[in-house]
Amino acid sequence: MRSLLYPGSTAKIYAHFVPWFGFGDHMNVGYVSSDTLQVQKQVNDMVSRGLDGAVIDWYGRGESSKHFLYYDQASQAFMHQAELNPGFNFAIMHDAGALKTCAATVGCDVTQTLIDDLNYVNLTYAGSPAYVRSAGRPVIYFFGHEAYTIDWTRVRAGVAGNPMFIFRNGSGFTKPQSGGAFSWVEPTTISATNPMAINYLDGYYKTALTFPSAYSTGSAYKGFNDTLAVWGTNRILDQQCGQTWLKTIAEAGKYYTAAKQMREAKMLAPETDTDALAKKAFQHLDGVTDEWIKSVKVEKVPGGQVDPNEDIRLYADLLQKNTEDSCCRRKMFDQPDQEAPNLADPDAACLDKTMMASYK
Repeated sequence: MRSLLYPGSTAKIYAHFVPWFGFGDHMNVGYVSSDTLQVQKQVNDMVSRGLDGAVIDWYGRGESSKHFLYYDQASQAFMHQAELNPGFNFAIMHDAGALKTCAATVGCDVTQTLIDDLNYVNLTYAGSPAYVRSAGRPVIYFFGHEAYTIDWTRVRAGVAGNPMFIFRNGSGFTKPQSGGAFSWVEPTTISATNPMAINYLDGYYKTALTFPSAYSTGSAYKGFNDTLAVWGTNRILDQQCGQTWLKTIAEAGKYYTAAKQMREAKMLAPETDTDALAKKAFQHLDGVTDEWIKSVKVEKVPGGQVDPNEDIRLYADLLQKNTEDSCCRRKMFDQPDQEAPNLADPDAACLDKTMMASYK
C-alpha cells in the first residue's frame, strides 16, 4: 500500500472502519461487525496490506438506539484487536447520526449529548495504547455535525482528556476549536470533466497547505455507490477499473512531495528552483544523472549520517546553505573530483564519499 504514496512520504495510512453490519439496519454482507473472529481477520488483513490503523465511524454510547449499542460493541472489539498489533492504531470518528434522536426530541440538549459521548470516548477508547494521538493529544474526527447547532466552546470546556478536534472538508480548519481537518469523498461534485471528484481533493489539499501546523488527513477512494444503502440517495462515483483508486491516492503527491514539504516548512523560499539546487548539491558524485536528480531523496544506509526521520529537513538544510562557502558548492566548482559533502553539516569539513547517505 505504501508504495502508492509519493516518494519520501511518511504519512500514516488509515482505513475507514464501519461497524454496522449484521444488526438488521444495513444490507447483509455475510458477517456481524461485532464478531471477534471477524474483527481479528479484518485487522490482520489491514496489517498485511501495510495500513497503519483505522478510523472508526462511531455512533455514540448507544443510549438512543440498540443498533448504536451494537456498533459500540463492534468498535470496542476493534480496539482490542488493534492493541494486539503493535504499531497499528485507531481513532474515533463521531458520526452526527448519534445526535439525530436528541435533535428531534423537544428539550434535548444536542451539545450536552455530544459532550457525554466524547467523555465516554475519553474513558473507553482514548486511554488505549493503540489510540491515535498527535502531540500527546487523542485525535477525534467529526462527521456531519454542521447539520446541528452546537456550542463548540462549551464542548471544549466540558470534555476531558484535551482531545484534538478534526472536522470534515477544507472548511474544517477554521471551525471553532478545530485542530485540523480531513477530506472525504464527494460524489456530488463529479462531472464529465471531473469524473473522480479530483477537484474536491485539489481544493482540500490547497487549503491544507495554508495551515501547515494543523493536523490534516487526506483521502483516497476506489469509488462510491450508495444505491443499496438505506440512507442512500443514488450517488455513484465510478471505479474506472481501479483507476479512481490509483488517481486519488496519488493526488496528494501534487502537493506533498519532499520539495513542497520543504517549502511549506519555510526551509526554502517558494520560488526556489529545487532541481537546480539539487544538481549543484549532488551532481559531482559518481553515477548522478539528470534522471537521478529528479527523484533524489536522502536514504538511510548502515553507518550513514542521515536519520530516516530527518531526511527532508537535512536535504532542505543542504540546499538552503547553497552559498559560496558551502562544502557542496566548493566541491562542485572548486574540487569536483574530491570527497563528498557532509549532509548533516554542509559547512563542515568534507568527508569521504563512502560516508554519504544519499543514493538511489
